[in-house]
Formats: sequence, structure tokens, C-alpha cells
Amino acid sequence: MSVDLDILSTSPTVICWNDVKDRLKELLGPLASVLGENSVPVILRTHEALNPDKPFSFEDSYGLNLEIQNTLGIHVWSNVKYPIERDYLEDYGRNLSLEVVEDLLDRCRSAGHHYGIGSFAGRGPHEFQIMAALAVAIAEACQGYVVLMNDGIFDLATGIYAPEQFRQARLL
Repeated sequence: MSVDLDILSTSPTVICWNDVKDRLKELLGPLASVLGENSVPVILRTHEALNPDKPFSFEDSYGLNLEIQNTLGIHVWSNVKYPIERDYLEDYGRNLSLEVVEDLLDRCRSAGHHYGIGSFAGRGPHEFQIMAALAVAIAEACQGYVVLMNDGIFDLATGIYAPEQFRQARLL
């Protein structure tokens, strides 16, 4: 079973790996060693390392090249091709008021893109901790919100969370 988190950006700037790497290390604490010395995402289509100073591309999907086996992937979607709809925010944002949903809808549409993190079947140990830290680091970098779409993994219900809220999430 795959587990996915979306990150709703409110910033029009597409982030690069260097925007999240140091914060990810900080969030991982003792697990930061899994990043290795020169950890950068790999473009799945070409198996080339992403230039850490260049923004993620809408056209590519990325795998995380870690010191441990993992199935984590990062995607960036254009809101033109994959729009953020009101129904989506209302369905997943059950924890938000309608006023907040409306405001978030406008801000996300203006940003023009959003991110996704996936963890696929066959995941290794600590993958959900790495995934959660990565989601927080990306959300902080893009002034965004984490969309939790699966119940039963973290101690938060399905919902849309600010990075500081999602940072408090614990694995079940």
C-alpha cells in the first residue's frame, strides 16, 4: 500500500533541494545520518542526481538517495495540469473552517504548484519518520501545508496541517 502526503504551497517559487536539506537534517535528529554526506534526490527518469541548487521540475519525479533502503519519492505538480479544487480541500481539510479553506484555496491557486511525497510498498525502517520530516521541511520551505490523506499511520486524523502542527505528529 502506498502512503501519500501532499504539500500545498502558498509561495510561487519552486523550491530546490538546498532549501530543505539542512532543515530535514535538523528535524531527523539522530536519524540524520541516513542522508549521508552528499544526499540529493535522483531524477527517476534519467537516474541523474538533481542539482541541489536548481528547483525541482514539474516534469520529473524524484527518488531519495539515502544511506538506507527506502521507497520515498517527491513530485511537483503544476496547478494548471493538476488543479487544487475546493472539493479536495473540503474533503481533506475536515479540521479547517470554511473560511480557512477558502483562503487556502486562493493562496494555493496563486502559488501555481504543489508537492507530493509518496512511500511505496516494501518500505524500510524509519521511512515514515523520514517522510514526516521531509513533509515538514518542504512545507516550511514553500510556506505550505501538509495534507494527511491516510488515517492510522500518525496520531493525527486526515486533515490539512501547518508544518508546526504536523511536526508534532507521532507514529502509531
